[in-house]
Amino acid sequence: SERDDYLSFKFIYKKDASKDSGDYKYRRVSNRDSGDRFDLLIRGLEGNGIGVDQILESTDFIGLKVTQFQYTNGDNIEDIIYKAKRDSGIKKDFKTDYSIAGLEAFTEIDENDFEESNLIYQREEQRNLNTATRLTFRPFLAAREGFFKYSILAQNDTEYVIRDNLFFSSNLKYSIKDNFEDLTVPPRDTYPAQVRSDVKEYLRNFENRIIIGRAQLDYHLTPRKKNHFMFTAGILEEMFSGYGFEYLFFDRSKNYALGFEAFHVKKRDYDLRFGTMDYSNVTAHMNLYYRNYGILPFDAKISAGEYLAGDKGLTFELSRSYRNGAEFGVFASFTDVSTDQFGEGSFDKGIFFNIPIYKNLVNYTWRPLTKDPAARLLRKNNLYDLLVRFKSYD
Repeated sequence: SERDDYLSFKFIYKKDASKDSGDYKYRRVSNRDSGDRFDLLIRGLEGNGIGVDQILESTDFIGLKVTQFQYTNGDNIEDIIYKAKRDSGIKKDFKTDYSIAGLEAFTEIDENDFEESNLIYQREEQRNLNTATRLTFRPFLAAREGFFKYSILAQNDTEYVIRDNLFFSSNLKYSIKDNFEDLTVPPRDTYPAQVRSDVKEYLRNFENRIIIGRAQLDYHLTPRKKNHFMFTAGILEEMFSGYGFEYLFFDRSKNYALGFEAFHVKKRDYDLRFGTMDYSNVTAHMNLYYRNYGILPFDAKISAGEYLAGDKGLTFELSRSYRNGAEFGVFASFTDVSTDQFGEGSFDKGIFFNIPIYKNLVNYTWRPLTKDPAARLLRKNNLYDLLVRFKSYD
């Protein structure tokens, strides 16, 4: 907790997540229904959560273009491809092409390979609807009204795949039980604009009604190798609607990536439906990502730009992810808002973690204090997180 001149913090983690293989276990398909080796390969991959887009065959190799969403690291993908190849009886070497959400993450196949190969299989583009409803627990810690407030939510996440690279996703919530009505003490400091410090006004409207957490369109594009774009519009999070884009240079062979993002956002009203307030801004950042290998692997991210409230500065982030999808990290932001203007706490900082439980991730970000400076848009996806899963620490 943090109040005035006092700061205390305690964090204990006892499980070695790096030794946990997660829920992954290869499922071998039966070869009784077909003797065709490519049919066996496709069923072996898709039966293990990897979609097959295209198969090419030349005199020297098999070209395999796959797409996936399920696995959080490239080791599982490579292992599945190896075992599906073994089970299908294919002897030729593979050249692979990985994509996710229409983005080309990595490829060993060039234009000459297409000219010298026969097309064996081409997946037809399909529209898919994926929806899931689950119970979630949402804590609100260290409020002035009491240390612990909470909500038990019934939450529905739906994704409609319009095309391979065009998606509509929504998040609806209904609070089964909460004590957010106790959150009545107003914030002390609201400089330079109130973008996050009125979060209690939103939380108090959770009770006994369906609210819209998110409703957005995403379009992904890789116009040139290693250069990726994401265009997004709609209700982007609980407190902001808007539109914008992200660009990322990502080379799987390098341990860094560089990107830029810009969004025109408008503050949602407290009803949490489709209404908005008068406040709007353009928030934009340059992002540098770095992945360190060796004895102490970690990820680092530095962002520089303008935040939701109009302040400008830098955010530093350090994290560590594991094979099973667990991730732990810390962050700190320093902007042109002075210590006196910021008020107690001096600057924005916190911790975040993702924990895989029953094939879902528990995502939580904790700040000692909810302030307006250094506030960033809470996006569903970013390009680096989508693409880096194909590149493990090992």
